[in-house]
Amino acid sequence: MPPNSLPEHPGFDSQGNSVWTYIMSAEKWADTTKTSPAAKFSNDLIGVRVLGFLIKDLWDHCDQHTHFRAGYQSLLRDVTKVASQPSGSVGSPQDTEEICKNICKLGLWYRNHLFRFGQIQVLRHGIPSILLTLLSKS
Repeated sequence: MPPNSLPEHPGFDSQGNSVWTYIMSAEKWADTTKTSPAAKFSNDLIGVRVLGFLIKDLWDHCDQHTHFRAGYQSLLRDVTKVASQPSGSVGSPQDTEEICKNICKLGLWYRNHLFRFGQIQVLRHGIPSILLTLLSKS
């Protein structure tokens, strides 16, 4: 398994395992699709990995709180929704590529929202002192 790639068998429930096949297909597609270096903020591989690791992290913590289970199930519904909206003939290579693109876009959408959440936390609580220390040394 290459560094930062998603695990092939994360041990989800049956619904998670069926959605994971879409995630793995999208990761493989994004890894083989060439992206220009200037596209670092819209990189499909980053999008699918953010989505995949977010699903995995929520699953790993489902037993700790019901909010994690609700988030996990919500992400599965979102992936299922974008994977079931093909435009071409079902099963065609174009259809598969579009599903992969849509999954990557969904991951980038979640990444953007996670960034916004992080910015709100910094604005609300100020920059943590450890970051101030690191910034002053550079």
